[in-house]
Amino acid sequence: FISVFCMFFGILTAAHAGPAANVEYIHNAVREKWGIELTTSANPRTIANMEYLLAAVDVVNEQLNGYKSSDYVNNKSYATRQVVDIDAVNTAISDLVSEEWSFSYEFEYTQGRVMPGMTITAHGTFYVDWGDGTGIHVISGPGNYAPEAPYSTSGTYTVRMSGRATAYQDGASAITFCKGSTYYRKIMNNIRGSISKMFPTLPDGTNPNFSGIFQDCALTKSLTLSDTLFAGLYGQASDYMFANAFAFYPQNCSVSIGAVFKNVDLVPSPYMFNGAFMGQGQFYILNEDLFAGIRGIPTEGLFKETFAPGVQGTVFKKLFAGISGMPAAYMFEGTFQSSSIRVIEDGAFSTIYGPPAEGMFKNTFKQSSILTTVPENLFAGISGLPAKDMFYGTFYMCYNLQTNPENLFGNISGTAMDGMFVQTFLDNYSLIGSSAKIGGKYLYEIWPDATREQVGYCYGSGRYGGPTKLTDYSNIPSTWK
Repeated sequence: FISVFCMFFGILTAAHAGPAANVEYIHNAVREKWGIELTTSANPRTIANMEYLLAAVDVVNEQLNGYKSSDYVNNKSYATRQVVDIDAVNTAISDLVSEEWSFSYEFEYTQGRVMPGMTITAHGTFYVDWGDGTGIHVISGPGNYAPEAPYSTSGTYTVRMSGRATAYQDGASAITFCKGSTYYRKIMNNIRGSISKMFPTLPDGTNPNFSGIFQDCALTKSLTLSDTLFAGLYGQASDYMFANAFAFYPQNCSVSIGAVFKNVDLVPSPYMFNGAFMGQGQFYILNEDLFAGIRGIPTEGLFKETFAPGVQGTVFKKLFAGISGMPAAYMFEGTFQSSSIRVIEDGAFSTIYGPPAEGMFKNTFKQSSILTTVPENLFAGISGLPAKDMFYGTFYMCYNLQTNPENLFGNISGTAMDGMFVQTFLDNYSLIGSSAKIGGKYLYEIWPDATREQVGYCYGSGRYGGPTKLTDYSNIPSTWK
């Protein structure tokens, strides 16, 4: 603001012969230009001075940008008792207020197809430049928003946004860009900036919901999701906070998942990342710090189908390291289902310990067809009585999986439960060595009376064939096949 600041005061000191401005005039000018309501205890008819005008400018800048982006009022060389006229007010409101765009994206428009609209359920005042040359538009949530007139020609338009939410609707996504756009998919590229500047954690600790924020959006250019997107969010996450958030449809391009949640400080919530990166085969996990800012005890459905289907990369040891404690029901259900995961690092689930929970690793790596090895002690922290569906289909149809290390399942014993090992290694025809053991005993020795409802097809043959190469395959009871 320095050059504009000096220019403004150069004009101010040169000549101002217009009528004096009162407090009401300043408030009206701000409302008309920026859609912001200023509050004051001063009499609206009181003649305004430079100090009051600059204080107003600081307030407007803070509301626009989400932080104290200017501090003109403390520059005592200019924040004086000098009376201001309407020309000075108009100049200040126009030139000293600076909209620092929080978030932007490119929209590929084809005439007659979808427009670059959005749905905002949050309350607040927001600012949009649709990139069509019509300037800044002030919108107030909640509502559905799009340009007032269709773009005149097909092409790529940069949409920029800013503003700040003041309240959120329970269970509703604060903003969505493409949800429901399926016949002609809306194409968004070069997503940049921080959406959390517009939709922050509120002073009372209330967090926004971003479920489905980019769901159904198509991409035609490769994208790297950065650690600025949700930076600054803190406290207790809302339920389903990022469910289906990045359910993109990449078209001959890829999405690289960086340390998206590194710069947050959030406590897990139920189904927080349910289907968050549910891609179409073009997603890549490149950063072990993806969830570095998520810290707390496990919650139900926390990572349900988070990367299913199609994600590629490594299950890093640090990926879930901030989540520590007893397993929660369905917390890793289908997390990497139908993925192209190649490597699971030793200790990937080492912070999860205690008695099994219902469905905790159900279908976790189901149809991860290029996975060949599983580290020993992957589930070593799990100990106690069996739970329903605890390892249901965990490695189902991992038909290139060869390793079946001893003590893979920790220290589990007690009465068998329905679904506990159903389909766990179904269609794993590449398995070699012996079948799974706990404490030196085969699973079928620990639970000799288990029923098909409890262990059926654990080592069965379905579409691809069973693990007949196992050294003890002939000894495995038919109940388990």
